[in-house]
Amino acid sequence: MGDTLFIYLAVSESAVSAVLVRQECREHQPVYYVSKVLQGAEIKYSQIEKLALALVVAARKLRPYFQSHQVVVLTNHHLKQVLTNRTIRKDG
Repeated sequence: MGDTLFIYLAVSESAVSAVLVRQECREHQPVYYVSKVLQGAEIKYSQIEKLALALVVAARKLRPYFQSHQVVVLTNHHLKQVLTNRTIRKDG
């Protein structure tokens, strides 16, 4: 496997995006940027569903990177709390 890469996920009301970066001398250098405008029912997705969609979109587009590197997912959302919660609530 190659070097570890990092992927930053971001979501908004109308789009999801991901930035794949590599660490070089304690700095993150962008490698690839992926975004998707939300359409139809996707606009009504909860934050966690939008984050999952962002990761799926990125994984499909950046498959060769995911297959040849360890990828660490980074986001400013509290995923650990959500994933350990027995009931995932929709946020309004």
